[in-house]
Amino acid sequence: MEAGKLVREFLRERNNQNTRKAYSYTLGLLVDYASNNNSDLITGERRELRKLIQDFLWENGWTRKTAKYRLAAVKSFYNWMVKAQGLRMDNPADLLEPEQEVEKYVEIPYPTSQMADHLERSVGSARDEWAIRDLAIVLLLRQTGLRSHELLALELGDIDPDNGRLVVRNGKGSKHRYVGFSKVTARFLVKVYAPAYGIRVVMFPSKGNRRAISRQTLWNILRRRCDQARFTEHEVRCCESPHSWRHLWTTEMIDKGVHPSLIKRMGGWSTDNMIQRYMEEKELTYIAAE
Repeated sequence: MEAGKLVREFLRERNNQNTRKAYSYTLGLLVDYASNNNSDLITGERRELRKLIQDFLWENGWTRKTAKYRLAAVKSFYNWMVKAQGLRMDNPADLLEPEQEVEKYVEIPYPTSQMADHLERSVGSARDEWAIRDLAIVLLLRQTGLRSHELLALELGDIDPDNGRLVVRNGKGSKHRYVGFSKVTARFLVKVYAPAYGIRVVMFPSKGNRRAISRQTLWNILRRRCDQARFTEHEVRCCESPHSWRHLWTTEMIDKGVHPSLIKRMGGWSTDNMIQRYMEEKELTYIAAE
């Protein structure tokens, strides 16, 4: 049965008129959105449906409060699908949370393309697929502050190069979040992404198989590429470990005036303690410089 008919049947079973009206509007938009994106709300895979629902909530530009109401309608519909229609999957809308609206409109200050230029020259024309993979990894760590395990777990479906954002699905506490990146980084990510579509799932595979690279391989990549490129003094220090890039990203965000709540959100911290710690370190650095 097509999605539109199932939605109408679901709405007929809602007793409250106001609920039926609100759900009708939200689910109508979702059906149209899925149709415009050539997606099936009923027979699609759960992972694809989750991404579709996330994009639906994100791209409509709703406030967090409104998106929360929209998500409630979607969850209710899929709960009904599982119980009444025998849908053979867990509710794809479970555990999803709408993003805060501030993340959609703030202009995130990214590093310049100088680093990318140095890296690209260091590996020639970057035609080798593994060199391109390494470039994308270093630039992504530089511009997003991802934890190493978050980067290694990225899948092709988590990356949106056209809109310059990615979704982290395995952050601490199993929380997901959106993080942006620049057009320069997107250019390298497209080179990694395009040839692999339909062939593998992981974003950054190891040589010889389709599995994600190991942490040790990640460290080796950073050291090798850092030795080849002409980085700044601060960037060279970050070659010691993936987490050093996260530290640099956080301090730069603080320096450029990004609100602490947004840094916390983008960095995937659950409390303000780490942000406060970074800010105190910066204050001590300024005092020492004086």
